[in-house]
Amino acid sequence: METELNIFLLQARKSIKNLLTFKSVLVILGNETCDLDSAISSLTYGLLLNHLKTPESVVIPVFNIPREHLPVKTEVIYFLNKLNIGLDNVICRDEIDLESLNRKGNLRLSLVDHHVLQPSDTGLVSSVVNVLDHRPQDPAWSWDNTDITLRIVGSCCTLVAEKLFTVAPDLVTPIVAVLLLGTILLDTACLSPAVGRATPQDHQMAEALQARCDSPVERYQLFRELQAAKSDISSLTSSHLLIKDLKVAAGIPIAGLPIKVKEILKREDAQRAVQEFCRAHNTKLCVVYGSQIVQGTVTRDLAVYNQADEKTALEIVAALTSNKEPDLDLQPQPCSVEGFMLFDQCNIKATRKQILPIIRQVGEKISVEN
Repeated sequence: METELNIFLLQARKSIKNLLTFKSVLVILGNETCDLDSAISSLTYGLLLNHLKTPESVVIPVFNIPREHLPVKTEVIYFLNKLNIGLDNVICRDEIDLESLNRKGNLRLSLVDHHVLQPSDTGLVSSVVNVLDHRPQDPAWSWDNTDITLRIVGSCCTLVAEKLFTVAPDLVTPIVAVLLLGTILLDTACLSPAVGRATPQDHQMAEALQARCDSPVERYQLFRELQAAKSDISSLTSSHLLIKDLKVAAGIPIAGLPIKVKEILKREDAQRAVQEFCRAHNTKLCVVYGSQIVQGTVTRDLAVYNQADEKTALEIVAALTSNKEPDLDLQPQPCSVEGFMLFDQCNIKATRKQILPIIRQVGEKISVEN
């Protein structure tokens, strides 16, 4: 028997063949990293908005990556396969022409798990009708006159769960409950007080979702499964790793790794992969951010790489090391790979979400100066 979520995704897949027949095309767009939180938020929030739509509109959840990048999202692939969610019916960014829909005037865009459009997407800003995110607000993106929910919680799926329970609780089927619960657990390191990402709202939604599951869910076991899938890099090259969890801040790519940076730098192809990565993003520098959980203990490190832009690289390092809210407590580490400045991040409670605005500010300053 098909689940309601699979039926919704199948309908969305069929609909993209004739989108111009609809008066309104509401696209639920996750962020360009397409990590588990972004992916599951887009699917489940899409399910809710599909329930609320008018007959002349269609709702399409979209993973904000090219289809060819989907295999590197190992935790996304694992979780959807585990719950028999049809990957063939998942729609990726290169399978729908948002720009054309926007020009024709029938695009409505709902942003989940982000609220800052990439430079290549700024032409879509007039189509944004809804924002749902759990990051601190970027002052450059106030989204006036837009339906916006911005709350600091551990996972965007917590906000989706709250809306589902409030508006359409019957949509929280056992499958949807497990999808949301697992994502919240992965984002908050199983609601760990030591890591400090979980808020009371995350705990509350985890309890409510667990009560909707078909059978008892052992939280730590589910978390470990998802963490293992996210960290499974056995089939990934260094080039794959750099795009697995990618953010871009003011033109500066920030690659998130499920391992420590110092581990990837031990690979023979690491320097070549980073050089190619920078060329693909038309830049001479990047930031690589590593995070690893071993037996419940989180460790983090980061590296700033520059090929021929030492000035900007040093400005990024200065901004990161001098930042006080939060204080990252960066400690320089020896690194023999040319072009890299490597640091251990001793404040493990700070994540890449806090680092992004710091790097964005440097990138915007450099852009204005140039």
